[in-house]
Amino acid sequence: MSALPTRISDGLERWTQPVLDAIQVISAREPKETGSLEAMLWYQIDSGGKRLRPLIAILGAEALGGDPSLAVNAAAGIELLHNATLIHDDFQDGDTVRRGAPTVWKAFGWEQSINAGDGLYFVGMELIARSALPGDRVARLCERAANRLAQVVRGQVDEFRLKERFLAGSGAVGVSQRPITESEYLHVIRGKTAGLFSLPLETAALVAGVSDAERGLLAMAGETLGLLFQIQDDLLDLIGQKGRDKVGTDIAEGKPSLPVVRALETARPADAARLLEIVRKPRVDTTDAEISEAIGILESCGAIAYGFERVASLAAEVRSAKTAAAPLLDDLITAILAPIAHRLPG
Repeated sequence: MSALPTRISDGLERWTQPVLDAIQVISAREPKETGSLEAMLWYQIDSGGKRLRPLIAILGAEALGGDPSLAVNAAAGIELLHNATLIHDDFQDGDTVRRGAPTVWKAFGWEQSINAGDGLYFVGMELIARSALPGDRVARLCERAANRLAQVVRGQVDEFRLKERFLAGSGAVGVSQRPITESEYLHVIRGKTAGLFSLPLETAALVAGVSDAERGLLAMAGETLGLLFQIQDDLLDLIGQKGRDKVGTDIAEGKPSLPVVRALETARPADAARLLEIVRKPRVDTTDAEISEAIGILESCGAIAYGFERVASLAAEVRSAKTAAAPLLDDLITAILAPIAHRLPG
């Protein structure tokens, strides 16, 4: 894996603890009763993660000429919002491992995982509301956070609707049988993933007090950055570097990831039919050998290579943004793509 850019590695070293301290102000680590909301909150937060979203808000504010310390509370809130979505997503997808540890629903039960995710949403919003900014900017920041959360939830709803159609057999009643398109896939991930990449950049813009035009430009760059992140995440699942218990969990789960959507459009009919047969099997019945077979089909028809090409094109799109935060965006792309840099074209 490539080394992180200095700006990112230094930023993580400098700002990770202040972000965690901000969370602790309103959700203390101690006393931590077994199974309490605080216990579940810190179980999830302590599992790690890249911490990129809060860093984007803080370093973005600095890049735009603002005081980065004024972004810490909002950045901490964004980290909680992101982790709330992960808790719910893990339960909905049936994932038992994240970041090398049992997921919250596996550790505390599915009922409590719903409460944990809900709790993180509200604690996150409280932190955002505590931002040390003029009142009108705080109100705008809360409005943008609520808007982006609604975007994430809509994306999650749309993903399950798309997945239902994708997994439906030819005899399913009342379910459209037309193939899933790449544009439909992008619509879903623009909702469920891109929103929480735009929010940190919008936060940075509000902290720095830049123009509405600049803020809009940053929001669009954030959406593209989110698309890039999700596609590389799809690819990581296929090459075994996603921090889950096994490779190809998205295939076992039946998710219409970009490589799968692409393969069903371009693979030989027999290969496409076999791939569809594998991804439509119930997760508990899908064997490791079948997952390996599916990945082989994705490789042989060029669908995985296409995923890397799309990542590279999205990276170029973000890098073309004419904003004072452009150097930061470039470093963020390098950091996000570090695990797959060796597979990118050029």
